[in-house]
Amino acid sequence: MAKDFEDVLARIAAAGARDFPQVRLDGDTMRRLLGARELPEGLDGERAAEVYLACACADGDSTAIGVLEERYLPRVQASLARGRSPALVEEALQQLLATVFVPRPGQDPEIADYTGAGPLGAWLRIVALRIMMRLEKKQKRAGELGSAVHAIPAPENPELDYLRRKYSVALQDALMEAWKQISSENQVLLRLRYNDNRSVDDIAEVENIHRATAARRVRKAEETLVGEARRILSERLGAPESDVNSMMQLIRSQLVISAGRIFRDGGGNREPR
Repeated sequence: MAKDFEDVLARIAAAGARDFPQVRLDGDTMRRLLGARELPEGLDGERAAEVYLACACADGDSTAIGVLEERYLPRVQASLARGRSPALVEEALQQLLATVFVPRPGQDPEIADYTGAGPLGAWLRIVALRIMMRLEKKQKRAGELGSAVHAIPAPENPELDYLRRKYSVALQDALMEAWKQISSENQVLLRLRYNDNRSVDDIAEVENIHRATAARRVRKAEETLVGEARRILSERLGAPESDVNSMMQLIRSQLVISAGRIFRDGGGNREPR
């Protein structure tokens, strides 16, 4: 084992013993759990202690699991609870615990994937939000994405109105397929922004990042979705470049109005990673 890795393990062990003295984790177990992981450079302090706690949880230590539930789950629950039914939130939390603590076939539990790249609380909230997205989709399965596309107000530009009518089905399919292709991280950001009507400030709080960083990530997620839809339309339609560009203008111009319905009814069933 490389000396640098051993130094990192020593920092993790020291930070864990300092912040979570009630939790016991031996060096061999920690080495096994982290040996194949790419740990952040300079991992130390609070993040290192949280890696220690996550490893102990992955090892099935009941004390560590109890500490994590007591310290982090209340904020996860609060982030899920805004505008949602208590029963749905409770189900999401139960699935969260099963997802992160139960060993996967032939693998350690998902909590072992946490490497300290960001706060443990934010990592748990992301996993919980993905679970919530799947639960909400099941509740709303009766809705059709087509109603969202047709709910887009007709543009004043006659050319765009013509294209919307001509390519409405193709546009619907492209948006649905684009949603499936973008990353889970981008799905979470777009669902927070449009389906949950969260402000950039709210998203920054949920993700535990600066407001400017949250704004950049939301814009990038929007551009990723639109760009993927454009690629799909170009490949499937063989339409003139000018038509595809105009359809992208349509998507962009109505994104704020229609995105919430499109994302809610058309996507969100990716598995957490």
